[in-house]
Amino acid sequence: VDATRRLAAGDSVHDACQAFVRLPNADRCYLLDERGIKSAPRVYHVNSAADAELADRFAPLLDVRGSRWSRRPYFRTALAAPGTLQITRPYPAMHGPLMTVTLSLCFAMRGQRFVLCGDKTWRSEEDPGAARSVARVPVHAVRARTVAA
Repeated sequence: VDATRRLAAGDSVHDACQAFVRLPNADRCYLLDERGIKSAPRVYHVNSAADAELADRFAPLLDVRGSRWSRRPYFRTALAAPGTLQITRPYPAMHGPLMTVTLSLCFAMRGQRFVLCGDKTWRSEEDPGAARSVARVPVHAVRARTVAA
């Protein structure tokens, strides 16, 4: 929520997302326009100088500006409920063997709607009861939490 306020006030995606990517298990943060197109580079969690070096080396592969995410359930549900934080159930990450949870929030900026998304590695110890049911949960299932804009 703080990141969306900062973006609406004119901060860059990189600056606005710093608090999120510093959270435990946070992986990345990215901004989508109302068509689901990424308009700015992702902001990644960087733990060390080695992570920073890898991020720089693979930056061309990681820059997916122009990619369309309009079919993703976390995008569609956020767009349908502006101001309501959407939290997916854990799903297999595209970038590795771990499970991911995506948080998404639709907000207005410069007269347009945007969806700010953040991916977090999901650890079963965060929700021990959920670990048994992950295999039975549809990937598209999303929980919603209303947040003050």
